[in-house]
Amino acid sequence: MRKAAPLGLSKLVVSTVTSGDTGLVIGECDITLMYSVVDISGTNRLLREVLGDAAGAMIGMASTYQHRLAKRRTQTAQDKQREKKKTRVGITMFSVTTPFVDRVRCHLKDNYSVEVYVFYATGHGGKAMERLVEEGRLDAILDITTTEICDLITGGTMSC
Repeated sequence: MRKAAPLGLSKLVVSTVTSGDTGLVIGECDITLMYSVVDISGTNRLLREVLGDAAGAMIGMASTYQHRLAKRRTQTAQDKQREKKKTRVGITMFSVTTPFVDRVRCHLKDNYSVEVYVFYATGHGGKAMERLVEEGRLDAILDITTTEICDLITGGTMSC
């Protein structure tokens, strides 16, 4: 499911299991979780309200996505050229590396034509960054925060 729709087209999961370790569901994607409150076995007034809210949320997210696509189609050639000129740089960050990453980000933005994407290194942040690299949506990465790699090697809780 996570790769069935592109990043930027939001997905929504209504479930009784929306707390705890949701990493297996969300992974590196833009998935929104909504707690169903009651089990999804048969219908009742509360479940219909929750599912109605979920449908409304999806309508809003799909409408925003459609608007964004329409805007891209009407961009001028000059706008597209300006966007293409910016180098897209991914940077990994964790709380202890935030001050350094902030300085690097500011330096890059102040001195180069870049668009910076900061990924919080919690296991899924690195996966998201790797996915954007695979999709050709990042031109360069600065893997400043190696928490995920260290956790993978040592059996930590935030491994990739």
